[in-house]
Amino acid sequence: MKQRVDRQKPVIGIHKQTGEQVYFPSPYYAPGFKRAGIKKAISGRAKSHRGFTWRYATKFEREQFAQH
Repeated sequence: MKQRVDRQKPVIGIHKQTGEQVYFPSPYYAPGFKRAGIKKAISGRAKSHRGFTWRYATKFEREQFAQH
Protein backbone atom coordinates (compact mmCIF):
# COMPACT_ATOMS: atom_id res chain seq x y z
CA MET A 1 0.00 0.00 0.00
CA LYS A 2 1.40 3.38 -0.99
CA GLN A 3 1.48 6.03 1.72
CA ARG A 4 0.39 9.57 0.90
CA VAL A 5 2.82 12.10 2.33
CA ASP A 6 0.10 14.71 2.90
CA ARG A 7 -1.86 12.31 5.13
CA GLN A 8 0.99 11.23 7.38
CA LYS A 9 0.94 12.38 11.00
CA PRO A 10 4.27 12.44 12.84
CA VAL A 11 4.28 10.62 16.18
CA ILE A 12 6.38 10.79 19.31
CA GLY A 13 6.87 7.89 21.68
CA ILE A 14 8.05 8.45 25.25
CA HIS A 15 9.57 5.49 27.08
CA LYS A 16 7.69 4.99 30.34
CA GLN A 17 10.76 4.23 32.48
CA THR A 18 13.63 6.22 30.95
CA GLY A 19 11.79 9.17 29.40
CA GLU A 20 13.61 8.60 26.10
CA GLN A 21 11.75 10.16 23.17
CA VAL A 22 11.54 8.70 19.67
CA TYR A 23 10.19 10.55 16.66
CA PHE A 24 8.79 9.04 13.48
CA PRO A 25 7.27 10.84 10.47
CA SER A 26 4.30 8.45 10.77
CA PRO A 27 3.44 5.16 12.51
CA TYR A 28 4.14 3.51 9.15
CA TYR A 29 7.86 4.36 9.53
CA ALA A 30 8.27 3.12 13.11
CA PRO A 31 10.45 -0.02 12.92
CA GLY A 32 9.94 -2.41 15.80
CA PHE A 33 6.47 -1.07 16.57
CA LYS A 34 3.07 -1.97 15.17
CA ARG A 35 1.01 0.78 13.56
CA ALA A 36 -2.18 -0.49 15.17
CA GLY A 37 -0.52 -0.52 18.61
CA ILE A 38 0.64 3.07 18.23
CA LYS A 39 -2.76 4.22 17.04
CA LYS A 40 -4.51 2.45 19.94
CA ALA A 41 -2.18 4.16 22.43
CA ILE A 42 -2.80 7.57 20.85
CA SER A 43 -6.57 7.14 20.80
CA GLY A 44 -6.68 5.97 24.42
CA ARG A 45 -7.82 2.42 23.75
CA ALA A 46 -4.45 1.27 25.15
CA LYS A 47 -2.23 2.91 27.78
CA SER A 48 1.00 2.20 25.91
CA HIS A 49 2.64 0.17 23.17
CA ARG A 50 5.90 -1.72 23.73
CA GLY A 51 6.81 0.36 26.80
CA PHE A 52 6.16 3.73 25.17
CA THR A 53 3.30 6.18 25.54
CA TRP A 54 2.39 7.75 22.19
CA ARG A 55 1.06 11.06 20.91
CA TYR A 56 0.99 13.07 17.72
CA ALA A 57 3.84 15.57 17.31
CA THR A 58 3.03 19.28 17.51
CA LYS A 59 3.92 21.65 14.68
CA PHE A 60 6.89 22.95 16.69
CA GLU A 61 8.19 19.42 17.29
CA ARG A 62 7.82 18.53 13.60
CA GLU A 63 9.94 21.57 12.67
CA GLN A 64 12.48 20.80 15.39
CA PHE A 65 12.98 17.19 14.30
CA ALA A 66 13.05 18.15 10.61
CA GLN A 67 16.19 20.22 11.25
CA HIS A 68 18.14 17.18 12.48
